[in-house]
Amino acid sequence: MILHRVFSTVMSRPRLIPLLCVTWLIATPCQAQQAVVTEARTLIQQGDANAALSVLSEAASQGDAGQRAEVLNAKGWVLYQEGRYDDARVIFDQALEQASRSAEPDGLSVKILNNTGINDFASGELDSARQAFESARDQNSSVAPRYLEIIERQQRSRNALTHVGKGIERRLGRDFHAAIAEYDRALEVDPSNNDALSYRGYAYYRLGDYAAARRDIEATLAGSPRRLDALINLLKVDCASRPEELEGDLADYRDVINANREALLADAELARVCPDIVARWR
Repeated sequence: MILHRVFSTVMSRPRLIPLLCVTWLIATPCQAQQAVVTEARTLIQQGDANAALSVLSEAASQGDAGQRAEVLNAKGWVLYQEGRYDDARVIFDQALEQASRSAEPDGLSVKILNNTGINDFASGELDSARQAFESARDQNSSVAPRYLEIIERQQRSRNALTHVGKGIERRLGRDFHAAIAEYDRALEVDPSNNDALSYRGYAYYRLGDYAAARRDIEATLAGSPRRLDALINLLKVDCASRPEELEGDLADYRDVINANREALLADAELARVCPDIVARWR
């Protein structure tokens, strides 16, 4: 089956995948339905998706259950490519129902479930996409496990962002201990989240734990050397705890500082903590 060859493109740019691939998503139907599919493909190539959908809708009421499932699957795929995700989901559900009544339900169901997962992923419904791909995996889909990994990464990132947002709220309320706890949770689910790492470093700085602040901020800059908020906070830590490190850090990040002089001068806290350095820049 050729479906898996287009998955990576579908997941990242679902509207840009060539419309011709609709023919890859269905098995070879009977001769009459093959003519319908060919007609629909021609209409799609001509840019007339509505006419293609009309042709497929008419054919979906003909043939046996397996043939109807194939045509419904193709119709759902066209709707997906048109960005009509809710409509596509309804049609894919109908295709699954017909597939369950067919002589060979497993092969049909896997294809339809994979396409359902792609559609739900594109519409941002990660929980529904996971359910579809898990069902496909349980029916020996060779591609579903890869997309379950992608969904898992996406959901970890979303969960981390939720904790980062809560941490910012706690920080704005000056509850830095609670903010750190939220940033810890974010990093537990997504260790690569540099926002959580940088913001936790600042919270440690505000609590006077300069060693922990330096650890987080330097780790942030190691991953994002031009991240300005982290650099500003590193200079604050230098001035507050280890002024002997200041000149070295200024030299290491000279290019970033020169490119962002106005932003550095606008930081009131930096001006208060490092008045000599800020005066040098004016």
